[in-house]
Amino acid sequence: MKTPFVPLTVVTLTLASLASLASLANEHSAVLKKAEAGHLKALREAFVLHTKTDGWEAEEIDIALGKSIRLNPRNFLTALKENRSKVPSLGSTVGQLGPDFVDDFSKQKIELQKRLSAIQSVKDASLKTVREECETVLQRQIGQKSGE
Repeated sequence: MKTPFVPLTVVTLTLASLASLASLANEHSAVLKKAEAGHLKALREAFVLHTKTDGWEAEEIDIALGKSIRLNPRNFLTALKENRSKVPSLGSTVGQLGPDFVDDFSKQKIELQKRLSAIQSVKDASLKTVREECETVLQRQIGQKSGE
């Protein structure tokens, strides 16, 4: 059986594509780490990245955005307000807890309550609408955890 001929340009493009994807993944990872820590510029970038992803990538972004709430709720709300039209499901953004919380409803409820408290600590009047949206979603999610 003969091995099919694969032009060198195809191999080169494939290797270049893999290198490009690896570089892009590293950039995304760096942005998400900074977003998790509540850095405003990274939060803005994470919201934009969210519009270009789906599946597990979008879930990873939601986890990072959610974690940022407790560390810097004002920056989270600021970036959310700027990108609110791009966020189809606020529930997954504020309520995505990640793998550390799977099947532990008590732990989930405590984390959601901490996020709610952090959101409520922001008194900036320009963020009132988006803060209230987040409060409503978090309160609903906490109520669901109480019923489980």
